[in-house]
Amino acid sequence: MAITTNKPRVLIVDDDEVILELAATVLTKAGMLCSTAKDGGEGLTKARKDRPDIIIIDRNMPIMSGNQAIGHLNKDALTSQIPVIMLTGSTLAAEVSESLALGVDDYIVKPFAPEDLIARVQRVLKGFSRTNKKKIVKK
Repeated sequence: MAITTNKPRVLIVDDDEVILELAATVLTKAGMLCSTAKDGGEGLTKARKDRPDIIIIDRNMPIMSGNQAIGHLNKDALTSQIPVIMLTGSTLAAEVSESLALGVDDYIVKPFAPEDLIARVQRVLKGFSRTNKKKIVKK
């Protein structure tokens, strides 16, 4: 029998193990269920299999970049409605614009404050319905 929970399920994708551990610890302490992946390809596989409520992904990773992974997520009916937060060290305006153009829901620059990460994840999640993964439009 599957166990259901109201805790948000977060997939964190980053090639830096310290960032993976830190983000997962921070968000777990905030009441979220976290899983991790070390590159974009592994992240895609986990996103398709687990269908998390939100994905936090690094921009610059070997094998498959965050932007490449987001492109694949956007094309897949199983994952296209999952909100995504880019968590990266890149502050170049062109790179920020490129990621935002792909449809990321927020962009956080490393290093991050734990409170900021929690607040931004919660804010993005509030804009989505976890039952149907569609953006809630407030009128």
